[in-house]
Order: sequence, then C-alpha cells, then structure tokens
Amino acid sequence: MPGRYAQLKHLFHHNRHSLILFKGCPYWVRFDPSRAEDRLDPHRLESLFNPTTFAKMFPNETDFPPFFAGTCCSQFAVSSEAIRTHPKAYYINLLNWVTDPANDDEESGRVFEYTWPYIFAGRGQFCPSMQECYCKTYNFCIQENKDLNELERWNALRTRREEVQWQLNFAKDALDTRVVSSRDRGVSEEDIEKVKGAFQPEIDRLAMRLEGLAQQTWEIREGIIHYWSLPVPPTGW
Repeated sequence: MPGRYAQLKHLFHHNRHSLILFKGCPYWVRFDPSRAEDRLDPHRLESLFNPTTFAKMFPNETDFPPFFAGTCCSQFAVSSEAIRTHPKAYYINLLNWVTDPANDDEESGRVFEYTWPYIFAGRGQFCPSMQECYCKTYNFCIQENKDLNELERWNALRTRREEVQWQLNFAKDALDTRVVSSRDRGVSEEDIEKVKGAFQPEIDRLAMRLEGLAQQTWEIREGIIHYWSLPVPPTGW
C-alpha cells in the first residue's frame, strides 16, 4: 500500500495544474485546496478528493485518471450492461464508503458527483456540450449561435453570482470570528469598531456587486423564458 499511495500522490500532484475547462463541464475538481480556497470558491472540492480517498473507494484500482470532471448534480442515465460490468461487492464497498460516519455527508456526496463516469464508463470525465445537455435533458434544443451565446452569458452570470455570494459570506464570517476573538481577549469596543470599519468597505463592495449580478441574471432569465415561451421554471433556474 505505501508504494501504491506514493504512485497515486505523484499522479495527482503532477496533474493538479493540468485541468481543462469544457463547455457545459467546468473543471470543478481542484486537488487539496486550502480551506480558505474552499470557502471562497463553491465549485472546489475539499481535500477529501485525494489519493487516500480513491484508494478506499476503489481498492482494486491502481491507474486513476489525472482528473475528474462532469456536469452538475448527479443526473444521468446508465445501461444495465454498464452496471453489470462490476460485481456486487464493488458497489457494496462504495456504499460502505459513502455511508461511513467518518466522512462528511456533503463532501462524500460531492465526490460521487464526479466519479459516476469513472464508475460506469471507466473514464475521469464526461463533458457533453451545453446544447446537448439542455436538449437531451430538458428538450430545450438550441441551434442559433446568438441564442447559445445568450444562454452561456446567463450561465456565466449565475456562476459569478454564486461565487460573489460565497465571497461575501466568507468576509462576514471572517469579521464575526475577528470580533468574537477580540472580545474574548478583552479588546476595547472602540478598537473592535475599528476592526469592523476595516472589513466593511469590502463587505459593502461585495454586497453591491451581488445585487447587480442578481439583477442582471434575473433580466436575462426572464428574456429567455419569454423568447422561448417556456413555462415558469422552478426556483433557482
């Protein structure tokens, strides 16, 4: 096992800066980021995504893909033939891993989102185009470049809005932690107000940016719904 772990660690380290961005398939997998990076970027997987994890999930495998990427949210179809390529024990091991109380429920679920192509197709990424995803999943089939560009712009704004929301939350949490720590150390309220004053401009900037992105996203969303005569989508669409 030590030799195999070293081999996997080298593979992950060597390819950590070689990830590729696919249309409809962002490179959300970043290996071993810091916790601060996790909180700033909601699309980064935590340090759970590492060689030790995959040695537990796939104990009989030794040659992993250099990276894992896939479309969001674990929605997929798989044939019975693909399922039967593995013995029952293979799935029992995966079930035991994902239900292990030692794992964080959210993190282990996020890891699974990006390993389905590996489990059922033996590859690290499955990245169909945005047009193909929308057409096959929602029967929302786009042909014109201008329509695709508008949809891509809307998706980019949604992603940026989410990132700014996480950055704002991070700044607020950092301020709260600093204030609590200062009070625990007996810092005067006057000095604590100075700490708040140092954080507030960035918090205000992010809040204003978030408001603008939310408005832009909503306007494009409404335009898409009207242009395509779509039914009102669920919240978050």
